[in-house]
Parts: sequence; C-alpha cells; structure tokens
Amino acid sequence: MNKFTRATGTAILTLGLLACGESTTPEEHVARAKEYLALADYQAAIIEFKNALQQDGRSGEARLLLGQAYLNTGDAVSAEKELRRAQQLGRGAAEIAPSLAQALLLQEKFDALSEIDTTTLAPADQALVMALQARASMARGELTEAKALIDQALALQPSEVEALLARAELMFSQGELAEADAALKLVLVEDPDNAEVWALRGDIAIAEQDPQSALSHLKTALDKNPGLHTERMKLALLALQGGDLELAEEQTRKLEARSPKHPAVHYINGLLAYQAGDYAKTINRLSLVEPQYEQFPLSLFFLGSAHLQQGNTDQAAVLAARFHSLSPDSVAGRKLLATCHLQQRDFDSIPPLLLPVKEALPEDVDTLNLLASAYMAQGKVSEGIELLEAVAKLQPDSATAQVKLGAGLLMDGKDDEAARHMQSALDIDPELQQADILLVLNLVQKGDFKGAVSAAESYRERHPDSTTPLNLLGRVHLAARQPDKARSAFEQALAIEPGDITANQGLANMALAKGDTEQARTFYNNILAQDKNNLQGMMLMALLEARDGNNEAFVAGMEAAGAAHPQAVEPRLALGQYYLQQNRPDKVAPLFSSLPQVERDSAPVLKQVALAQLAQSQFDGAVHSFEKLLAIAPETAATHYFLAMSRSGSGDPTGAEQSLKDALQLDSEHVAAQLALTRMALARGQDELFNDRLERLTVIAPQHPQLPSLQAARAARQGDLEAARNLAEQAFKANPSSDTVGILGTYTNALGDSEAAIALYTTWLQERPADIQTRMLLANLLLVEEREDDALAEFEQVVARDENNLIALNNAAWYLREQEPARALDYALRARELAPNSPDVLDTLAVVQFANRDYERAAANVKEALLRKPDDPSIRYHSAMIKAAGEDKAQAREELQALLASGVEFPQKSEAQALLAELQ
Repeated sequence: MNKFTRATGTAILTLGLLACGESTTPEEHVARAKEYLALADYQAAIIEFKNALQQDGRSGEARLLLGQAYLNTGDAVSAEKELRRAQQLGRGAAEIAPSLAQALLLQEKFDALSEIDTTTLAPADQALVMALQARASMARGELTEAKALIDQALALQPSEVEALLARAELMFSQGELAEADAALKLVLVEDPDNAEVWALRGDIAIAEQDPQSALSHLKTALDKNPGLHTERMKLALLALQGGDLELAEEQTRKLEARSPKHPAVHYINGLLAYQAGDYAKTINRLSLVEPQYEQFPLSLFFLGSAHLQQGNTDQAAVLAARFHSLSPDSVAGRKLLATCHLQQRDFDSIPPLLLPVKEALPEDVDTLNLLASAYMAQGKVSEGIELLEAVAKLQPDSATAQVKLGAGLLMDGKDDEAARHMQSALDIDPELQQADILLVLNLVQKGDFKGAVSAAESYRERHPDSTTPLNLLGRVHLAARQPDKARSAFEQALAIEPGDITANQGLANMALAKGDTEQARTFYNNILAQDKNNLQGMMLMALLEARDGNNEAFVAGMEAAGAAHPQAVEPRLALGQYYLQQNRPDKVAPLFSSLPQVERDSAPVLKQVALAQLAQSQFDGAVHSFEKLLAIAPETAATHYFLAMSRSGSGDPTGAEQSLKDALQLDSEHVAAQLALTRMALARGQDELFNDRLERLTVIAPQHPQLPSLQAARAARQGDLEAARNLAEQAFKANPSSDTVGILGTYTNALGDSEAAIALYTTWLQERPADIQTRMLLANLLLVEEREDDALAEFEQVVARDENNLIALNNAAWYLREQEPARALDYALRARELAPNSPDVLDTLAVVQFANRDYERAAANVKEALLRKPDDPSIRYHSAMIKAAGEDKAQAREELQALLASGVEFPQKSEAQALLAELQ
C-alpha cells in the first residue's frame, strides 16, 4: 500500500467539507442549531452557532442562543461571555437576565448576580432572577434577605420552581429537614425531572442519616443530570461507607473521566485503596488530597493510618495529631494518635488521650489494650494488668487477649500465671505464634537459655514449615553464645525460604562479626535474588559497601533503593546521615524535596534537615526546623542543645540560654550544654555563675579537652596569669587547635612575652597556612608591636585565602593607603561591598580616597560615616582633614576647633593640632 494514500484521502475529504460549508448561510446554521436545541443535543447546537458566528460575528441572536446552550452543558464561564456579548449587540435585558443570572450563580459570582436589575423584567423572569438572587444571599449567609427575595418571587409567580427550590434550601439550611423535603415534593409536582430537587433531597436524607434514601435520591439526580459532579462524589462516598465497593468504583471512574486531578477523585481512590489494604497506593492518593485537608478532614485520618500500616510512625503521628486537633471528639482519631505515641515510646501522652474514651466507652477493647500497654511501659504494671484482665473477661475466647495478659504478667514477674494464660492462648488457637515467641523471649531475658531452646524446639515441632521458629531458635543460640547451632538454625530456615530476610541477615551479621564481608554479601544477594527490589536487601547491600569503604557504591546503592521505592524515606535518611558525616550538608535538603509535605515534616527528616541548616549557618531555618521537631517528637537534650546553637547563631542569646537549660533539665550531665552555658557566663562576666558551672563541668566531664582552657580563664580572672598560661599550655598539648593555640598565645603575650607569642603563632601557621583565625591573631599582635609592614603582609595573606574577610580588607586598606593608595582603594571598596553601612569601613574608604586625591567621594563617605557615628573623634578629624584638602578651609577650621575644645583624646590629636595651626 502506498504510504501517502491515507493522508491524501484525508486531505480530499477535508477540502470537500470546506466546500460544502461555504454554501451554508449564517441563518441556516442558526436554524440547524435550534433543531439540535429542541433535541437537547447541546454540543451539536454549539458547533452550529459557532459556524454562524464565524460568518457573522455580530449576530446577537446567535450569541444569545450560544450562551444558553453553554449554560445547558454546565459551562457557565463561556455562557456568561456569550450572553454579555449578546447584550453588547443589543439583545434586551428581558432576554439576557434569566440566563445570565444562572451563569453567575454557577460561578459563585454572588455580588454580580445581586446587582442584576429586575424592575424591567416580566413577572415570570423577575421571579426567576429574584429566586436566584435569594440563593446568592443564602450562600453569603444573608438569610433574612434571602427569605424576603423568595417571598417576593413567590408573590409574583407562586409556581416558580427556582423560588420553591430556594425556599426548600433555606429550610434545609435552618435545620427544618422535614419541612424542606415536603417543599421539594411540591416542586416535583411542577418539575419532576429537576435534578437539583433530587440532589437536595439526597442531602436531606444524609442529614437524617438515611443512607438508603440518600443513595436513591442521588442516583435519580444523576439520571436526570449526569453532569452533577458534587452529587456523584457524594454517591461514591455513600457507596463506600455502605460497603458497596462496586458502585463506589463505578462512580469514581466517572468522576475521574471528567476531572482526573480533582481532590475528591484522589480522596475516594485513596479510601478504596485503604479498603483493599493497598496502603502504598493510599498514601500516594491521599497525599495529593492532604493540602485540602479542611475540605476532606478524614483524609488526615486515613493517610495517617496508612503510614502507620507501612511503618512510617513519625509521619503517621504528625497526621494523627492534626486530625485530632480538627476532630477532638473522634474516638478513632484518639486511638490512632495513641497508637502512634505507643510506637514512638511517648507513653506519657497516651492516658490523657484515652482516659476520656475509657470513661465514655468502658468496654472498648482497643482503648483498654492501648492504655494497658502505656501503663506497662510506664512501669505501672498493676494498672496495666487490671486493664488486660478486663479485656480477657470481655473476650474470653480471644487468644490474643490471653497472650497480652500473659505478657503483662511476665513483666510483673508472675511467670507461672503468665504461662497458664499463654497455654490458654495456644489451646484457643494453636496456630497463634505470638504466645510461643513471648515465652521463648521471656526465657532468654531471664537467662534460661536451656529452657528457651526447649520452648523454641517445641514451637518448631508445631510449625515445621515456618521459618519463624527457626529464626527464633537462631537468636536463642546466639544469645547463648552457641554460634554453630545458631548458624545451623538460620541455614535450616533458608532451606525452607531462600530469601528469608531474618535468616540471611542473621548469617550475614555472623559473617561480618568475623570480618568476612564477601560471605555477608552472599547472604544479602540471597535476599535480592528472590526480590531484586527488596528495600531492606538493597539497603543492607549498600551499607555493606560503606563498611568496605566503597562510598561511591554506597551512594549509588542507596540512590537505587530510593528510585525503586520513591515513597520510602529510609534510603534518603541513610544518604542524609552520610552527607552530614562527610561535611556536605548542602546535599541533605534536596534528598527530601520530592516527598509529600507530611513526610518532610516527620521527625527523622526534620532532624537531618535542621542539622544540615545549622552546619550551613542557616540559623533562622534551623530554629524553625528544630522547633517543629520538638512539637512532634519526644523532647531530647540533644534537640534542645542544637536549637540553642541555632538560636545563638540567629542572634537570640536569651532563647539560646533557655534551650541550653531545657537540655540540662532533660539530661543534667549533657556535657555540650553545660559547656556552652559555662562559656556564656564567662563571656558575660558573670564570675560567680561561671565558677559554679565550671565546677559542675569538672564533675561530669573531668577529662574534657576544653576544661583546661576554661580553668585558664578562671585563673586569669583571678589575676594569676602564670597559672592561666600553664593551663592553656595543657589545653594546647591535649588538643592542638586554632582555639587552644590562640588562648596560649594570648596568655603568653599577657605575661609580657610578645615575641614568644609571635613565634608560637608563626610556627603553627607554617604547618597550617590556611588557619585564618590564628593568622588574624598574629596580624593584630604585630600591629600592637608596631610591626605594621609584617602585619600588613599577614592581612593580605588572609585576604588571599578569604576574600570576604572584612577586618582584613579594611586593615589592609588602611595600612596601604600611603604606600600604595590604588591597591588600598581596591581593598576599601571590597570592604564597603561587604559592609556598606559600617561607619568604620566608610571612614577607611574616605581616608583612602583622600590619599588618592578623590576629595569629592571622600567627603561624601566621611559624611555618611559621621551620620552613623557622630561622636567618633577620629572620624571627625578625618572629616576636617578632607574638607581642608577640598578648599572648605573655614568649615574644616571650625570642626577642628570644636573637636580639640572637647578635650577628648584620640590617636590623631597631634595631627589635628598641626592642621588647625596651618589653617589659622
């Protein structure tokens, strides 16, 4: 077949259609459109009206009818546009107003609808528009005005359907359900096919908690008008609630076909996935709904539940807490949040949540079990057992209840009684493995390895085809330090299930304990051979690469795990930890950017992002992240300490101090917090507090490398500089660093041995030329010793390594101003870019510009410096100096006289006196 045949045929057909179209007049198109309108074929009518308007764009009739056709399809935006065009083309208000009012109501343009003038309309049209205006008033909450409009409309036209419908809506909004339904039945007498009436009857039935009637009415409404999107959503939700999954899926498919991205579509699909147990799909769908949680509050509950089922406890807790704040009376919401707290080991939060539920529903087994678990974890064993006994009485035939009671009794040391309940559980359900597992683990905890092996063997005999008893037996033998028997148990498990994760990991750990990474790799490959995308297997293999020092392979492996499981947080967290350890904090935040907000707000993610922000000196962001972390996760001393560091960096010393105290409240021996508070007291000159905190630090961390430095500071404050220097030398020898060499040099210089301090810094810098902190100390000391050329050389070395070091730039500019004014100007201008409002930087720039004979710019900059620091005598002298050079000698003389008359001392006083004498 010729490859051009089909295209050529199409072209000929198109030309034929165009030729036929040219012979049809606009009037004929309008006539055809009216025939389609009569058949309710609105799409065909729209095409014909458009054809007419292509030939005659000023046809007011075509515009009017096209607008009404759009209105019948539900396209209110296009309807309004065409109706207003028709109005511009001279169609009268009587023709336009009723349809325009309906288009505005559909778009919720209530103000524009209320502004339509009805005084010139015929009674029937006036009643219709008034009824629509009444509905707009109801939408705005103006019920009195709505009632007045409805009464006026019905007075004009007692049978006006829109007015009758509006009256029913008003009754419904005021809770008069029976009266509203009776009014709607009257409407049906006039208009039995009115879909809105059936839809409102469906809403009434929902409010009356009559789901069967609601289903019937909503189905009828959709039969009358399939385009009712909201009603279809209600029908799908009712079907889902009633367990009619087939109807729910059918309605959702229809919704999706029309609006695939509508939140309601994602919401219902998410609930359907949850019902089917597909929690990954639930998370995927409901995460798209979560931003509209106020419209779909239950999305938070089901999304949290799905995350909990997937093991994402922190994400689940965030969602459960948000749902609880929205619906504090929801029993299910309280139980979900309590379950999350239980898994997070936040036991203290559970009783306040569940005690009100227990009081209202004393036989709610889930509540009793959760409370019991919390009490047991808090050490309130007797309270927990009391609740578990209540559950066992409520569910005498429940093996699970017997197991939980037995577990509680084990915690209370009542082994024999516990064993009876475990046996009762096995008598009720011999297949219940939890009882066997608890018995074995309890014996291991007690150190009765012989009994544990015996119990595990018994468990294995009853479940010969299960890997669980073999893996349990392997753990028992490992605890009993019987590696050969443990290996045998794990290998037997692999004979049953080659990809068993527990057995392979157990054998891999044993191999790693012997340093045999290749054998461990074999066991991890066993997991991946059964499932190449097994998340745990992929991560274990990547971690093995890290153990071998293959960092690139580790990163590639974790990235592959993340790509195979885009919803999984674990690989991203592993990479984040790696990047933090490698001092690459900038790579942390992007790891989580594609995750839904709820997962970005989970505790592990927040912690890593916050630490990365702190490492990058993004202090405000770090404060925000650590505060969010504290709001959702159990408080720890470490979190408060990092928050303190962030607050300190953001310029909030008071907040930083409080966070450090909070850290010590949680852990009185948190060394970093105690150290920071000690340094804070030292910096503030609070000697008594400093001494108290230093003594406490000496007790909790007597070997801390920073302790001698602080003890040196105390000795210096007490006037014993020799002791201070000796302690500083101890600190330096124990921990050579920029800080300790600086402290040692400072005390050495304070004892009058500046040459030794200079030698110390110089020797240190020979091996560490990039140490800016120490080089700045050396440069400043050289200035004190009046070795300006040597100091200048050090400042220039600092600038070469750190081009944004403001102090070095400013000082280099100052000391080069006379020798090399052009190079000094370059440094001064760079300093101003970094600190454009610093009076000292502006003063230096002015003096350097003076040296370059740029008196006009020098005058402008020194004036700006004086505005910011008007009482600085050096800047006042420089101002007079620059004015004198710029021929403003009289003003310069006045400034110098005032400056010298003030009696203030300043370095350039003699120069100022000489200049004044010259000017006089």
